[in-house]
Formats: sequence, C-alpha cells, structure tokens
Amino acid sequence: MDPATESPMRGRSVRTNADGNSIKEAAMEAASSVNSLYRVSHEFLEHQAKDRPYALLGAAAGIGFVLGGGLASRVAEILLSIGGRVLAAQVLETSWNNRAFDE
Repeated sequence: MDPATESPMRGRSVRTNADGNSIKEAAMEAASSVNSLYRVSHEFLEHQAKDRPYALLGAAAGIGFVLGGGLASRVAEILLSIGGRVLAAQVLETSWNNRAFDE
C-alpha cells in the first residue's frame, strides 16, 4: 500500500491525494474569482467617486441607514420609497438624454 495515495481505515482505503488536489484547485479558483471581483468593484467605485461623488456619498449613507436599522419605522419606509422614485426618475432622464445625443 502506498501511503501517499491511500490510508487504511477499518479495512477500507481512502484516496487523499486526488481529493486534496481538487480541493486546493477549487480554493485557488475561488480566491482568483474574489480577487477579480474586488478589482472590478474597486475600479467601478473609484470611477463613480470621481464622476459623481455626491451620488456615491448618498448611496453610502443610504446603505448605512438601512444596515443601522433605520427601516424599523414607517416614516423611514416612506422616505426610502420617495428617494427611490426620485433616483429612478433621474436615472431614466439621464439615460434618455444620453440616448438622444447618441443618435
């Protein structure tokens, strides 16, 4: 019996080398994906901070508000709803204006 590839366990042999390599490869692939996601999100946020700093600050404040438990009251839900509608209107207006210039 080769100790590098098999280990006895109550009369059974368990392969450790092949499974260990596949787990290591999966971990390396996951780390690469996380690193790639980090780089892309960092570039996006850096671009947004330069182009629209107030929008990014508002988004950060909104996320902090929600995570801090600010949505516990009905007033907060109404304010968030109104803010979402205003934001949607601005996004649609901006995309409509950009579309008009592209043609």
